[in-house]
Amino acid sequence: MSKLQRPKDSNLWKRHVECVLRVISGALIRLHKRCDLPDREEDLDRFLYLDAKIEYSNLSSDKRPSGFNLIQKSENTPSKESDIGEEWTFKRPDFKWRLCNDLANTTDELTMDFDIESKRLGKPTSPNWILNREYVENGISRFILSTHKYGNGVDSGLMIGYIQTMIPMDILKEVNQYITEQSKNNMPSISFREEYFEKNKIAQTSQFIKRRCFPPPCFTLYHLWIDLRSN
Repeated sequence: MSKLQRPKDSNLWKRHVECVLRVISGALIRLHKRCDLPDREEDLDRFLYLDAKIEYSNLSSDKRPSGFNLIQKSENTPSKESDIGEEWTFKRPDFKWRLCNDLANTTDELTMDFDIESKRLGKPTSPNWILNREYVENGISRFILSTHKYGNGVDSGLMIGYIQTMIPMDILKEVNQYITEQSKNNMPSISFREEYFEKNKIAQTSQFIKRRCFPPPCFTLYHLWIDLRSN
């Protein structure tokens, strides 16, 4: 008897990413509707986690990821013995949404992590803490640099931006300025349409990155920004 198999991994992963983005987008909109939100990124992440559970449970089964495998602050996992002890395996993305494939043909395909990093956006909170710079230097870059290897072994990941102050398009301009300064990391600029924020308070875009330090070299980094200024 032939072994039962799920759809080809590329299709399985594609559907996983689409479903995760749907849940996280819905959770961010729920977050926007909350009153008296905290300022700290860690606390916003905790509220987002709770809203993701609600959003997941309210979706029909065909719109959900294969399971609620959203994990907070989980260390990167090694893919081979030589990875054990490497610096990047101790790094912890803000979230991982794990795809488990019990019918995989290789060990690498048993689990695949969709890594999510979140950052606050807006005016600097101190002379040394420039939020919009942090989004690039300690956010986007972690999906590119070998010190972190976020999105290792998969072709996509996600950045979340919590807009707390400033006009979104002014934030975008500053973020792209910092991206330009990081040109050695081969980061293209990002763009949003202003009307998305005016209509839905949330905007999504994607950034196509060529990675040199770890596979796969062609990587799509999604960006979801939510306007929390009224909260």
